[in-house]
Amino acid sequence: MGANTAHNIYCRYDNIGKCGAIDCSINHFTLKAQNSSEIYGERCDRVDLFGLKGKATCGYIAWFDENGEIVNSWYKTR
Repeated sequence: MGANTAHNIYCRYDNIGKCGAIDCSINHFTLKAQNSSEIYGERCDRVDLFGLKGKATCGYIAWFDENGEIVNSWYKTR
C-alpha cells in the first residue's frame, strides 16, 4: 500500500539482468497505473517508477520528486 496515498500498490520482482527488475501496478478507483523498471545502481538499489526516481532497500521502495522530497513509499507485506 502506498504510504502517502493509500493506493494499493502491487509489485513483482523478476531476477533478470545484474540487479533484477520490478513491475508495479496501482489499482484504485481514482487511479489505475502500471509501470516497470530495471533495478540499477552500484548497490542495485535504484528504480525509476511512475515518472519518479526511487530507492529500494530490503522490500521497501521510496519515490522522490526532482527536489529529493519523498512522494510515496511501498513496503512488501508478503
